[in-house]
Amino acid sequence: MKEIDERQRFEIAAHAASLGVWDWDLTTGGFYYSARAKEICGFDPILDVTYEHVVSVTHPDDFPWTSALGQRSVDPAIRAKDPYRYRIVRADTGAVRWVLAHGEAVFDETTNPPTALRYIGTLQDITQQHVAEQALVESESRLRYAIEAGNMAVWEIDLDRRTITPSPQLNRLCGFPSDATPTLDDIRARYAPGEEERIEKERAELVARGETHIQTTFKQLWPDGTERWLLLRAGVAPPTDTIARRAIGVLMDVTAQKLAEQNAALIAGEMQHRVKNALTVVQTLAVQSFRGKTDVSEVRKAFMGRLQALANATQSITTDGWSDTDLRTLIDAIAMPYRSAERDPFLLNGPTVQLPSKGATAVALGLHELCTNAVKYGALSVPDGRVSIDWSVADNVLCLIWTESDGPPVGSSPAKGFGTVMLQRGLLEPGAVDLRFEPSGVKCTLRVSIAA
Repeated sequence: MKEIDERQRFEIAAHAASLGVWDWDLTTGGFYYSARAKEICGFDPILDVTYEHVVSVTHPDDFPWTSALGQRSVDPAIRAKDPYRYRIVRADTGAVRWVLAHGEAVFDETTNPPTALRYIGTLQDITQQHVAEQALVESESRLRYAIEAGNMAVWEIDLDRRTITPSPQLNRLCGFPSDATPTLDDIRARYAPGEEERIEKERAELVARGETHIQTTFKQLWPDGTERWLLLRAGVAPPTDTIARRAIGVLMDVTAQKLAEQNAALIAGEMQHRVKNALTVVQTLAVQSFRGKTDVSEVRKAFMGRLQALANATQSITTDGWSDTDLRTLIDAIAMPYRSAERDPFLLNGPTVQLPSKGATAVALGLHELCTNAVKYGALSVPDGRVSIDWSVADNVLCLIWTESDGPPVGSSPAKGFGTVMLQRGLLEPGAVDLRFEPSGVKCTLRVSIAA
C-alpha cells in the first residue's frame, strides 16, 4: 500500500469535510491553496495563488478587519486563533459568498522574539448556513416586533414540574417588575375571584373532547387595585426524549377592548330603557289627550305640541350622547314657539345647571304644559303678560319656579285639564310639583333631583 504523508492525510480529511486548506509561507510570501480552497474562491484549478489573488477575492468592506485579524495571529505576543467569517467575491462569477476561516501561525521559538514562519488554516463555504441564520434572526425579529406591537407575551409552562419561563413582556402584562421571576402560583394569585376555577373547568372540558388548544379571556386584579383583562391562547406540545410536556402560548392585553364592549352593552341597555320609557310617555300622552274630547283638531294640536316638547327634550339629551343637558338651553327650546323678535314674554334667571336625562324629560314636559295653559288661559294669552322662570340648586335638588303676571284674572276654582292633572299627579315624583292658582297668575314650583 502506498504510504501517504501527514499533509496528504490532512488534506484528504479536510476535503471530505468540504474544507479548503491554505498555507502561507511568511518567509517567502508564497501561498498554497488546496483544490477545494481554489474551488471555494472561484480560482482556476491550475492557478498558482498569490497574496494579491487572495486580496482580490476578499470583499473590500471586510478586508481591513480580516487583515487586522491576520496580523494578530502572527504577532508572537498575541497568537490569536479565533475563527472568523467574512465575505468573498468569487473570481470566476463575481458571486458573493460567506466563508469561515480557521488559522494558526507556526513560530520559530529559537529567535527572540519568536518569528512567525507560516500561517496555516482552513476555509469553509458557509453561505447556506449564514443565509439560514439570517433568515432565523429576521424571523425572530419580526415575531418580537409583532409581539411588542400587539402588547403580547409568549410563555411556556413545564406541565410536569409546574414551572413557567418568565419574560419581561409576561411580567409587564401581569404587573410584575420586568426583571422579576414570578412562579406559576404568583401569576395565578392575581386572577380575579373565580377565574382560575373557570379556566380549569374549560381546560378539563377541552381535554375530555380530545382537544389540545384553549382560548379564553380572564380578569386579573393586581395588588394596587388595577383591573386588567387578558386573552389567553395556548396549546400542549407533545413530550420528547429531552423535553417534558409543555404548554406554550401567548398572552394579550385586551383591557381596552373589554371596556369598550362593556360600555357598548351599557349604552345598548340604556337605549333600550330610554326607548321603552319614551313609548310609555307617548302612550300616556295619547290616552290622556284624546280621552273624552270631541274637537279632534284642537286635541291633535295639543297632542302634537306635547310630542314636540318631548322631541325637544330628547334632542337636547342625545346631542351629547345621552349625557347631561344644560337647563337654560332646554328652557329656550321649549319657550321658543312663544317668543318673537317684537316681544319676549319670558324672564329667565338662574345659574348654569346640568340636568340628568330623566330630569330633563320631566322638566321639558312640565314647562310645555305650563306654556300651553298660559297660552290658553294665562299670561301668554294677552299681549302684556309675563312669565318669570327662576331656578336654584341646593343639595343636588333643582328648584324651578314658574310665575305668571299681568295676565287675565285667575278664578278661585279653575278647570283642571290634562296638563294640570299631569303636572300634579303623573309628571314627577309625589310632592315634586306645587301648582297654585293665585289671583295674580299661576305659580308652579318643580323640584328635580340632579344627583348623578
